[in-house]
Amino acid sequence: MRQRPSMKLIGYELEKLLGARFLWIFFAVMLAANTSLAIYTCYRTTSFGISPDKIKYIFGLYRENPDKIDAYHAELLEFQQEQSRLFHEAIASGNYDYTPPQPTNKYFEDVSDLLLLDEIYRRRDEIYSYPSDIQNVIDHAYANIAEFEAMGIPPDAYTYRYQYRIIELYKKAQSSVRMGLEYTRGWGEYFDYEAVNIFIFAAVLMLGSVAFAQDKNLGLLPIVRVSRHGRAKTAVAKLAALTVATSFVTLAFTFTTFAVFGLCLGFSSGVNAIQVFTQFRYSPYILTVGEYFAVTVAFKLATYSLFAVLVAASSIFIGSYPLIYAFGTLVFVISFFFYTLPESPLKYINLVTTAAVTPLFERYRAINIFSAVVGYEPLICALYAT
Repeated sequence: MRQRPSMKLIGYELEKLLGARFLWIFFAVMLAANTSLAIYTCYRTTSFGISPDKIKYIFGLYRENPDKIDAYHAELLEFQQEQSRLFHEAIASGNYDYTPPQPTNKYFEDVSDLLLLDEIYRRRDEIYSYPSDIQNVIDHAYANIAEFEAMGIPPDAYTYRYQYRIIELYKKAQSSVRMGLEYTRGWGEYFDYEAVNIFIFAAVLMLGSVAFAQDKNLGLLPIVRVSRHGRAKTAVAKLAALTVATSFVTLAFTFTTFAVFGLCLGFSSGVNAIQVFTQFRYSPYILTVGEYFAVTVAFKLATYSLFAVLVAASSIFIGSYPLIYAFGTLVFVISFFFYTLPESPLKYINLVTTAAVTPLFERYRAINIFSAVVGYEPLICALYAT
């Protein structure tokens, strides 16, 4: 019976893997570059529109006394309508120099109260309109089924089953998703920030290239091969060490990025439904924001571990570091090409998409692998329901 590698052997391989000084230097440079880019992204986010602190303040007032804010908002709308009426009357009478008076701002001098309050009611209207928006998706799926029937497509076809699956999932979401009214911030920008994945791919590429090629280039491979259990146990230990190191790198980039967005923008509640954010409005999955964050971490760990293994496997057959880097870069470029396809099953079956995670959860997409490869059924199977 083949023995598993001991923890001591795995520890030795991990120490040897992380002992390469250039890896630490490269990792530090990539981490610093990603942190700087994340800070810049946060700065651009806060440079446009109303200050997040002011929006947070007005939401706090609304939570304390919503009736009072509703009444004040109604007054502002009534005043606005009256001034609009007076303006049109002045223009009609030939008074083109008439300037309607503006209400005195109650909260902040540099921001209109109406603009501030609109942030509350815009988000509230989005929550109230969610069931009807989802009903549109369901109705569209029913319309597709009726069209398929008119076209004579058999009921057991994938296109049929896809539409029924849409109806099932979105009816469940329609009845189960509960969004709380709050100033949603931080999470949406964090989930949209995909540049971090490029830095992680680069760092993992360097790790994977060293795992096996290190022994080969140092001339140790013949010794390892003739040793007792040298091939199997050592190979498994190397892969285990590589997985641990890859996980460390992935988590380091993930949580430093998370910290940057948290410190710069702040995060709203993690227990709200992910549908509260625009990019996930049509997601059929019943997840809180915090749960989705955990899902993204799991997807990233799996994706980069797979990428590291692919690079390490290539290094067994490729002795030159530049060629190993070229192979890993090629894998990334092909994945990125699939990721940029307008609407194809291959858009969601690649490492770049699974590392980004968000494209997989924005809407329901059932990927028919057989259709993607040989085109047996129409690519409509992978299209949106709306």
